[in-house]
Amino acid sequence: VDVYLRGATAIDLSEHSAVALLRDRNLQAWGYNAQGQLGLGDEGDRSLPTDMIQPWRATAGVDGATEDVYAVGYTAAGYRTLAVTNTDDLYAVGNNGSCSALTQGTDSVKINTFTQMRKYAQDDNRGLTDLYYYNSDPNSPYVDNVVMAATGANHTMVLRNDGTIYSWGLNTRGQLGS
Repeated sequence: VDVYLRGATAIDLSEHSAVALLRDRNLQAWGYNAQGQLGLGDEGDRSLPTDMIQPWRATAGVDGATEDVYAVGYTAAGYRTLAVTNTDDLYAVGNNGSCSALTQGTDSVKINTFTQMRKYAQDDNRGLTDLYYYNSDPNSPYVDNVVMAATGANHTMVLRNDGTIYSWGLNTRGQLGS
């Protein structure tokens, strides 16, 4: 029996791809990648688990010291993958086309390397009437204080460390809870 992945602690499946979190805190992905949802820097499919590009791994901390930042959770669906770090930051990769479900602050439809998720200002929600995320720090451009995330085909939800849930994206069936 061939084994291509060892040391996995969690796994999640999307329509045509998979993501695994390993004991060493690394993320690996494989499968269909036409939207860049594997976070490998390209749109090429992978038949074997491959290390995802994780820009948060080498984050400068206080006084220039390197802070040990790593993924503690992730979710994959709708041709996108989201990762939550131990510093409560949210990163995303993949399809951003459906109602800007990644809210990256970009018009790019495909994002093939993890990017820290940006929020839209309350006065500039880029035409989305169903954007319910409001940052606790109005001066920060990033989605903050996230301890868990979930994504569907056209929408995203986050659970913050204060127990509140925020959602954005398509809301044709009330899936945003509004």
